[in-house]
Amino acid sequence: MTPGVDFQLSDHEVDPETHLIELGGEIDLYTAPGFEERLAALLEDGKRRIVINLLEVTFIDSTGVHVIVNALQRLQSVGGALALVCVNEDVLQVFKIIGLDTLLPIHGTREEGLAAVAENA
Repeated sequence: MTPGVDFQLSDHEVDPETHLIELGGEIDLYTAPGFEERLAALLEDGKRRIVINLLEVTFIDSTGVHVIVNALQRLQSVGGALALVCVNEDVLQVFKIIGLDTLLPIHGTREEGLAAVAENA
């Protein structure tokens, strides 16, 4: 399999400060830079509430986790909020091992994630 082929990224503006990023496939050394660039662009555009939907993600490595942690830190520094949406047990296990599940909320649906960042507004 060619690195990075099994990766999808789409995103949608919810309101002027809220954005939903939907990822699919594998987030790894090859695909994480595109994800990171998109997050950086959203933050530069003034987004302060971001939900990252990982429902279609099949694998995430430390590079992908690093992108999420960096986004969390940047958002927290400006009073923003980040929420994850994930039900894949393999991906959740990665978050539990590194303790990411204690740093930010992980929800089962997009709607729950969006409601969580709205509450932190």
